[in-house]
Amino acid sequence: MRILIEGKDKRILPGLSASADVKVSMEQRGVLVPREALRYEAPQQAGRFVHVVEGGEHRKRRVAVHGLSDTEAWIGSGLEPGEQVLLKRLPQDRRRRAKSRLS
Repeated sequence: MRILIEGKDKRILPGLSASADVKVSMEQRGVLVPREALRYEAPQQAGRFVHVVEGGEHRKRRVAVHGLSDTEAWIGSGLEPGEQVLLKRLPQDRRRRAKSRLS
């Protein structure tokens, strides 16, 4: 595949490698989040979730992932536009409390 870059930027030099995400279809609904926000339950395909910030608390919420790139995840359901997700892991003591709320 060849990709044409329109416009000039002196940071782009011949011979450099790059990556690109090519979208072959457009979803009508969903939310795009950084891939690092996704968490998995074993086995990985059994359940995907994110931690959503609600009222100052981090709550575990299952999501349906409709697509992945190297850097982003397309969430088809389980998350609304504007909701905040946690990108880093919860501290150990908060993980225990979050797990106990789900039980």
